Amino acid sequence: WLVLGAFCIFKYCKTLWSPWIFLSVLSISVASLFRFQTGICILALPLLLIKMKQRRAWEVFFISVFLSFFLTGAIDWMLTGGFQRSLIAYSSYNLSHSSSYGKTPFYTFFLLFLGLSFPPAFLGLYKGFSWKKNYGPLWPVVLFFLVFVIAHSLVPHKEERFMIPVLFFFIVILTPLANYWVYERGNKWRPTYFCVLNFMLLPLASFSVPQNNVISLVRYLDNHREIKTVYNYQDSVVLFPKAFTTRTDLELKPYEASCGSVVAVRESLYQDVFSKQKVIARFSPGPLEELLVKLNPRQNARRGAILLLEDKTCD
Repeated sequence: WLVLGAFCIFKYCKTLWSPWIFLSVLSISVASLFRFQTGICILALPLLLIKMKQRRAWEVFFISVFLSFFLTGAIDWMLTGGFQRSLIAYSSYNLSHSSSYGKTPFYTFFLLFLGLSFPPAFLGLYKGFSWKKNYGPLWPVVLFFLVFVIAHSLVPHKEERFMIPVLFFFIVILTPLANYWVYERGNKWRPTYFCVLNFMLLPLASFSVPQNNVISLVRYLDNHREIKTVYNYQDSVVLFPKAFTTRTDLELKPYEASCGSVVAVRESLYQDVFSKQKVIARFSPGPLEELLVKLNPRQNARRGAILLLEDKTCD
């Protein structure tokens, strides 16, 4: 739906047919029903309309925004009993608790996309490359991408998955550059390097279980019903996905020394603190997440292996 929104405003820029603006706003609104953050891309439309200098376009834009906000609010009213209740609750929670899940620098997502381009595949001197000619028609795509990435970069807590909605835009932005190196310059090592590395990583990215450490922990506890309480040491378990268990009697509590219970602790904290306790289970992350932990252990500590411990001195 977000891609459709960009396509519609792209069509408006080509034809100046005002209904395309309404369809673009509507598409972005539908996208926001699935993921609230995508709604930020609505800010790309005024930036494009300023360039087009069409008064009628502004009228259609504001009417479309009002109607879409009313319609999505009415849908939320039917589902939750309150007008835009989901959006309000989501915004309120993130403003209050987003930072508690970890903070990363402003440039995190820009480094992410640089990494996704597999340097140095697209790095070089673009001699004779007309940036205006190649990216002029793609300006709606570029703006949608930049608005989304910059807005998310202002939020303290960042995760790679937040960028999934704009991956298509990123690929479109890379396309003129790829065309330059492959067809205009006849370069062979760049596409070969890019494709080989991509297809090596694709199976790992496609079939690795994200957050496998906590999911495996919950599944283990589902099979060991004699364990009633798990003590969580220094937020070693940031999220506890109860969807992976049928149990309702399991408790996750802040850490305190106790017999008859088990402790969940990150492997990186085990040696220094828990010499008197034995490991009864280890829950590893997926291979890609494990690589992220090794590359940047401070920012990716929550992705690391989780150990389940019991006190050796308890009978």
